[in-house]
Amino acid sequence: METGMTGRGTGIMENNAAVKMHLTGREALPGGWEGLAAAVIYQACEDYRDCCRACRRYPDSRQAAAEKRQLEKFFRSRWFRTLSSLNGSCLLQQLKEETQCK
Repeated sequence: METGMTGRGTGIMENNAAVKMHLTGREALPGGWEGLAAAVIYQACEDYRDCCRACRRYPDSRQAAAEKRQLEKFFRSRWFRTLSSLNGSCLLQQLKEETQCK
């Protein structure tokens, strides 16, 4: 178990998988604000992956670089900590490693 990353004893990828299952309707997550918060974080992860692809494809794109910076700011923000018990900095690091994004 990766307790250092999430604070609840489950790995980041397990949480992403649970969020994805919720969004595709294969398995229900808690409803209400918890489900919405999980969906927001899942979408931010997907958006970050897309930004990294865009930055590689168009290295001079100011828009892609600006969006990437905004997403990085979100993962480190107080708002992220309000939405989730995940460690946003660790999640961001994992996304950077996964996408090989600098």
